[in-house]
Amino acid sequence: MKNNKKTYIIIITSILIVFLVAFIYRPRPQEVQNNVSDNRSTNTLTSTSTEETSTSTPSWGKIVFQNADCGATTTSSSISSSTGLTKYTDLTWKTKTITENSSHVHLDIKYPEFIGGNTLAKLNRCIYSIFPYIISYDKKDLAQIAQDDPTGYVATAYGHTLELSSSYHVVSVIDGIVSLEIVITDFTGGGAGNHDYSLPINWDLKSNRLLALSDIFCSKDYLSTLMPVVRKQLIGENAQYGGLVGWINDGTTNNPNNWGYFLIKDGGLTIVFQPYQVMSGSAGIVRTFVADSVKPHFLCLP
Repeated sequence: MKNNKKTYIIIITSILIVFLVAFIYRPRPQEVQNNVSDNRSTNTLTSTSTEETSTSTPSWGKIVFQNADCGATTTSSSISSSTGLTKYTDLTWKTKTITENSSHVHLDIKYPEFIGGNTLAKLNRCIYSIFPYIISYDKKDLAQIAQDDPTGYVATAYGHTLELSSSYHVVSVIDGIVSLEIVITDFTGGGAGNHDYSLPINWDLKSNRLLALSDIFCSKDYLSTLMPVVRKQLIGENAQYGGLVGWINDGTTNNPNNWGYFLIKDGGLTIVFQPYQVMSGSAGIVRTFVADSVKPHFLCLP
C-alpha cells in the first residue's frame, strides 16, 4: 500500500513539474513581439508581376483562419474603399521571424510584413495572427503527451519535442489582390515525421479583406466547371502514384471545405490540396494550375 502511494505521489509530482515548465515557457504576447526580428533585406513585387512558384485537413486550416484576425471572408458588393493602389504599384515587404528554443520547443517561423502604413496594417495583422493559435495548439498537444506519458516525454527514442517552422512565398499582386502562400511545418514527436500544411492568403487591397474562392468567379455555379477540370488534371499530373481516381474524387466533391485553398496567378489560379486530401501523404501538398481560358468569362476578380 505504501509503495502504491509512493508511486502515485511520484506520478502527480512529475505531471505538476511538466505543467509548471509549460507555463513558464508559454508564448506571451510581449515575448512573441520581442522575438520578432526585423530582417532589413526587403523584397519588391510589381502589381503586374506574373512570377510563379512552384492540412491537417481543410477543416484545420478553416479553424486557423477563424482564430486569426483576418475578418470575414465575404462582404457586401456595395462596399468599396480606396486604398491608394497607385501609391503601392511596387509592393514591398520584409521577412519577420518568431523564434524560441527550449528543451522541448523549437520555433523558427518566417512570415512577410508588407510596408505601407495603415493601408496594409489589416493584412499584416491577419498574417501575424495566424501563428499564436498554431503555437498554442501544438503546445497543448505536447502538454497532453507529457500528461499521458511523463516518463517517455523526458526520454524517448522519438523525442517528444515541438518543432514548428514556416516559410512563405509572395506569388503575385494582380489587380490590387495580393496572393501569398505560407507553408507550416510541424512535428510533435512520434514516428510519422514532419507535416506540411499550406495556408494561402488572397487579400484584396481595394476592399481590404480576405477573399474566398467564391469571390473570384463570374458564375455562382463555378464548381460545375472547376471540379471536372481539376479532377482530370490531378489524375494526369500524378499518374505515377496509381490508384488515385477514387481518392481524388472523394477529395474534390462540391463540399466547400474541399476548395478553401487557392492562389491567384497571372492567367488563372492554383488550387491547393492539403496532404492526404486527394492522394497519399507521400505526395505532400498538391497544387494544380487552372487557366482562365478553360471557359470564357470564368474568372472575375473583384
